[in-house]
Order: sequence, then C-alpha cells, then structure tokens
Amino acid sequence: MFNNIIEEINQTLSKINKKKIIGLGRAGNMMWLHFADYIDNKKSIYALHVSGTFRFCNNKQMILGSQDMYTESSSIEWNENFQWDIQGANLFDELSEKWLKKVLEDEVYVSSFQANHYGDLTILLSNNDKIQIFVNNSSEEEVWRFFKIGDKEPHFVITGQGIES
Repeated sequence: MFNNIIEEINQTLSKINKKKIIGLGRAGNMMWLHFADYIDNKKSIYALHVSGTFRFCNNKQMILGSQDMYTESSSIEWNENFQWDIQGANLFDELSEKWLKKVLEDEVYVSSFQANHYGDLTILLSNNDKIQIFVNNSSEEEVWRFFKIGDKEPHFVITGQGIES
C-alpha cells in the first residue's frame, strides 16, 4: 500500500489539483469546501470537510479562520446571548461569503498542496491565497475528510491518530 501518510494524502488529493473552488460554507462548526472543473459543474464535485483548526491567508493578511465562527458578524451588535451557529450570524459566514464571491469571479483553482506526517494540509491557490488545516487533537476524532460527492467510495478521513481505517 502506502509507505506513509504524506504519500497517501498526496495521491488522494491529486484529484483536486487544478480544480476550481466552487463552494465554501459551514454546517455547525464544520467548514466545507467544494472543488470542480468549472463553476456550474453539478457532477464530479469533490468535497473537503474540516472539523479541526483552519485558516485562509496570503502573504499580506489573515483572511478568515476557524475561530471566526464564534465571533459576531460586523452587522450584529454584541450580545451576551450570541448564537454563533445561526447561518449568517458570525464573522466566518460574513468573511467566507466575501472571499468566495471574489474566488468565483476570478475562477481561482488549486495550484498545489502540501501535507505533513501529522496530516496537516496546506492548499495553495492560483490567487496566492492558501488554506491551512491543522490536526489539533491526539485522539481518533476526525479533523478533515475528503470525498467525491455522490460517490460510493469510502471517504478519506484524517484524525489525530492519522488515517482512519
């Protein structure tokens, strides 16, 4: 099979190389990204679900991060009863919508990616932004998952203990 986790991640994620980002959102505190050959593609969509720590950045700034889900959107006045999980209520929702709009306009695609032996992942984009995902636990808890939407093949899952078997 594979000699190490880096080789297996590289082989699995090679499917998104040169694919465009066509979607970004969240379900609760799980961030999801969709990749395809073209923006209106309804088939051959690959998904990356991230439950761990992540950030979107470039050489100039931090664009958005996983903790932004727990901060009020700029359109919401501070409230001690803030409900972060309502769609549109948090800073992640606000910033991700703005970022995705620009990415779709510019038809940004995956230019390359890098992984390490922990399962951390950096996705480098054609606009020089990068998406960094960090394994942030030492348990068998899921950190990120990659799969083709609608495919019956098993999902590729990274946990704090490596690749889920």
